[in-house]
Amino acid sequence: CSLDVEDDEQGGFVGIGIYGETVMRSGDKACYYWSDFELAKTVTIPKFVAHNGISDIRKLQKWGFKIDSSWLLYDTQLMGHILDSSLRTYGLKDMVKRELGAEYPSYESICGKKGTKNHKTLKEFPVEAVAAYNSCDTFYCYELYEKQRKQFAAEHQLYFQNIEQLVSVVFNDMQ
Repeated sequence: CSLDVEDDEQGGFVGIGIYGETVMRSGDKACYYWSDFELAKTVTIPKFVAHNGISDIRKLQKWGFKIDSSWLLYDTQLMGHILDSSLRTYGLKDMVKRELGAEYPSYESICGKKGTKNHKTLKEFPVEAVAAYNSCDTFYCYELYEKQRKQFAAEHQLYFQNIEQLVSVVFNDMQ
């Protein structure tokens, strides 16, 4: 499954989204989103794929979830850099457009440019709108993962798990 968290730009909880197998385990996948913090705390978070996943893990830890970096199975942002380190950007929307040929609204197009009087945080939007935005992130992150997975050999995966993922944890801690 893939996971993405939403915060209020101050680190406060807005929601958690997961894209993965339905409860029926039929192989079908669906997007799930929890905006109620108490309800979200009852969700068992599986090991997951994410884009800049260490950041999501740090937020989940801050919110009291018992989770660590070993839960991140794959990071599409890190793997994008491993596959082609010559690119200018590794943001999810940029990578989705470049790699999958798909587009969806950016955070800035929804919330407005930070520092302007029209800027809002996701917390100020209806839950349904934030859930739809989060669903795009989790769905396309998983699609990107599927494409990247086909592009690299097993040694790249070992490199990611043994070097890149560990280094990203250290860099995130330094910030």
